[in-house]
Amino acid sequence: MSIQTILLILFVGMFGLLFFNITGNMRHGYGPFDSSYICEIAKFNPNYMFLSNFSWGIVYIETPLGNLIYNYVHGLTEMDPKGLFAMLLPDFFSKRIFPDYNSTLYLYIPNLTVSSMWAGAFKYGGIVGLILAYIEYASFFFIMPAITRKSKIFSIGIFGSLAAISLLSFFQNMVTYSGFSFFIVFLILYYFYKRKEEVSLPIEAMSVLCEETTPRKIEDFSSL
Repeated sequence: MSIQTILLILFVGMFGLLFFNITGNMRHGYGPFDSSYICEIAKFNPNYMFLSNFSWGIVYIETPLGNLIYNYVHGLTEMDPKGLFAMLLPDFFSKRIFPDYNSTLYLYIPNLTVSSMWAGAFKYGGIVGLILAYIEYASFFFIMPAITRKSKIFSIGIFGSLAAISLLSFFQNMVTYSGFSFFIVFLILYYFYKRKEEVSLPIEAMSVLCEETTPRKIEDFSSL
């Protein structure tokens, strides 16, 4: 990668963060370069106020990891097997199987609610919970593509969904979010349905061909 390419990436990234910061300020009724709202909520360090024009992007990027570290450093775990099991299920099931399940997490700042996909596992299972959540996460990336490997179209759909899950899991546990997990399940079920059709069509064609080529009985020629 050339120096020009690196500089271009840095320039585009900084411009993107600046634009994101401006829109964040204006969305809450402040001036384009008035970041006092987000700096106050996020308890922005006064020593780094020279970065205030990028504060929205900085807060969005560091909050998930910051909340996870806050949970780990302070040992904020409940060690609840039921809660851990509910956390590993798609939220559509966990809300019905465990109606008392509390999905709220320990937060350093209440208004900054994202904690990555790992905070819930740590809350209910500690290090063991993190390991189980990682196994579930890795299983998605090994099993799902393996099932649809024979179809390029379905593989693209699976990899696209997994890429979205991987990207957004930096903020929340998207593996158990029904909007994503059910989409993948439906995609795989439809894949098996199409595979069944592809197998059944040649069998039906072969049976028709066999019927057409079966010799007629002698009685069939009695009228000749």
